Amino acid sequence: MSSYDIDIVDTSCCGDCFDAGFIHSYLHNYKFEEGLGYANACGNLQATKLGSYKFGGVGEIKDFINKNRLIRNRW
Repeated sequence: MSSYDIDIVDTSCCGDCFDAGFIHSYLHNYKFEEGLGYANACGNLQATKLGSYKFGGVGEIKDFINKNRLIRNRW
C-alpha cells in the first residue's frame, strides 16, 4: 500500500479515521482497493492535524487525495 508525502503532526486517532474511511467506502460500494486507498487518505489526513480532528466532509478528503503526492512503499 502506498502512503502520502505529508508532514506528520500527531498520529492520535489515525487508526480510527482509517477504519471510518474504510467503512464509508464499503457502505458506498467502492471497490476493495479503492476503499483501502480512501481509508489510507483518511488516516493520513488525520496525521497532519493535532489531536482528534473533525473532517469537513468527503470533499475535504477528496481534496487531500488530489493535492498530496503518493509515495510507494517498498516492502
